[in-house]
Amino acid sequence: FFLLLTLLSILYALYSTFRYWWADVKYASGLNAVKSFQATSQPQYLLLAYQQYTAAYALNPAEPAISSELSVAAGYLATSLRQSDATSASQLAQIAVAASDKAIRASPHHPNYYKSRARTMILLSDLDPRYLQLAADALQKAALISPTDPRIPYNLGVIYNYMEATPS
Repeated sequence: FFLLLTLLSILYALYSTFRYWWADVKYASGLNAVKSFQATSQPQYLLLAYQQYTAAYALNPAEPAISSELSVAAGYLATSLRQSDATSASQLAQIAVAASDKAIRASPHHPNYYKSRARTMILLSDLDPRYLQLAADALQKAALISPTDPRIPYNLGVIYNYMEATPS
């Protein structure tokens, strides 16, 4: 009985370790796809990044970094589909917001997750300008956590400037 219990414990530990490792591999593949998208602007890299982040999230949904990157990739896809497929764009926007919420709930004292949320909300503002206020709120929280980061007030100023120039 103890031998069987020990064997099952070892197998479970190996399985858990493999899932964690494989999620990390998928996450790294998503990061590489995003870099390729940024270098080439070819949408297939964006789709690949979203697929890799979704796979990583399925394997390790508790990791806030995965949720955060999934949020940004879903935001990019939602924006790119806004004219051709409004239903899919809306669904991707919901996924982006939910993933961003989850990343912040999992790690509420990490400014990068707030900055990623702001980036996602700025992307989604192409679908609905009200997302800009969520971006501003995220950057205000990031500024409280990281008051010496010069990019936060700069980006907050850009958002406020845009919000004043855009009729509601």
